[in-house]
Amino acid sequence: MSYFYAEFGAKLKLAREKAGLTQKELAERVELPRTSVTNIEHGRQRIALHQLVQLASALGTEPLELLPDEELNLEELVPEKTRSTLPEDDMQRQFLARFLRDNRAVSAGRAGDKR
Repeated sequence: MSYFYAEFGAKLKLAREKAGLTQKELAERVELPRTSVTNIEHGRQRIALHQLVQLASALGTEPLELLPDEELNLEELVPEKTRSTLPEDDMQRQFLARFLRDNRAVSAGRAGDKR
């Protein structure tokens, strides 16, 4: 589940930047502390459903646009040159996809923040 919030945070950040807003400006529009916006963008803070609607409205977008896409398949998570080494067993592929997705989310949450 951690990848979900990291992906949501990444989409929120992209939408905020596209809207030309700083974290502080977005925070003021939705009546949250700026640090909450930072934590949400890094996938460290969960939000309530009404906050999803508020954030989308403040950014001039639809809530659905901020939600993570359908689960990525394993081929989308692995570089093309290593795809031939992927396991064929479905259970192993699901485990590997979940592991890679979660680690990608952790890495995204640790990336530096540009305010």
